[in-house]
Amino acid sequence: MFRSLVLASVASLLALTIGCSGSPDGANADSTDDALSAKSSGYFLGNGPGVTGGVSVALANAKTTACTDGSKKSACAVLGVDFGKMNLDTATETKLSNGFRDGYVVVHGKLDAKTSTLVADKAWLGASKADAQQLDQLFLVNIEVQNAACTANGCGGTHYRQATVNDTSSKSVLEINDVSLDGPGSNAEVAQGEDEMKLGAEGLLVLGHDVALISNHNAETTRTLLATNFFLPVMGGMPYPLTCATVRCAEGMHCEMKGINGGAVPACIQN
Repeated sequence: MFRSLVLASVASLLALTIGCSGSPDGANADSTDDALSAKSSGYFLGNGPGVTGGVSVALANAKTTACTDGSKKSACAVLGVDFGKMNLDTATETKLSNGFRDGYVVVHGKLDAKTSTLVADKAWLGASKADAQQLDQLFLVNIEVQNAACTANGCGGTHYRQATVNDTSSKSVLEINDVSLDGPGSNAEVAQGEDEMKLGAEGLLVLGHDVALISNHNAETTRTLLATNFFLPVMGGMPYPLTCATVRCAEGMHCEMKGINGGAVPACIQN
């Protein structure tokens, strides 16, 4: 198994902070401080080089991250990212290494005190290299199931379920009306991103902020998530095990195996 450590050079800071008017109502940017410890896994972003070498990493959407020494800081210094569990080929590891260093790769994993590394169990590559904006956060987005009567009557069309990653608070999940992926990525990447949001899929990681619009006609409020970037999953060099053990559903959803042969496909189901 090829093991690699990402040694970072200068990368731009992904400022994932809660702002005013365009940000989700009730979202709590610091909720991960209580939800995750140094022994817990989460979604991490690269935050430039460490002070004494290596790479600086931070939990997405959190003001502080629990480091391997037990302290809580805005970012934690580690020697690098270990992609060994993902069974990647050299070219893919290099692409992820560069992307994490430069701020357009998301890694799910946990910090390991023994090796002083971020051990990755999954990674997503950005459709573009766009930097985060002030209001941006990282969300996991799925198409929300609607009942047959609503679909038949055309009441509201497709709705999306937007969950703030690393956030376990009751207000971390919102129903929104639309997701705008225009700008980041190619047409093929946008199509793949839309597939990731379909019913039963794991969901699409979207970096962006939602905007609320109030209709002049009936005062109805609609919400659209404007994507600065979105991230597509990177599969390992060996067949990726499609089981509920490898699928991460959004907050308030759980995974069940569906389909023939006793359930052959993992699907995210609302609790």
